[in-house]
Amino acid sequence: PGMYTSTDLVDGLELTSLQGDTLTFTYDGTTWMVNRVAIEIADAVSSNGVTHSIAGVLLPSSDDSMDEEA
Repeated sequence: PGMYTSTDLVDGLELTSLQGDTLTFTYDGTTWMVNRVAIEIADAVSSNGVTHSIAGVLLPSSDDSMDEEA
């Protein structure tokens, strides 16, 4: 949990999503990315946090334990 604006990001920063997956932030000198997807709009502040719009969709990893129960 936490609120991160673009000024809080550092290359290689790893955070954990609400689903428990790792979000890795990288910077190539011109573009910030999260899990290799470009951040297009940063720092949209709202009443419940900060949103960063990205150029793709991040899907949660599959839960192998769910597959074994089926």
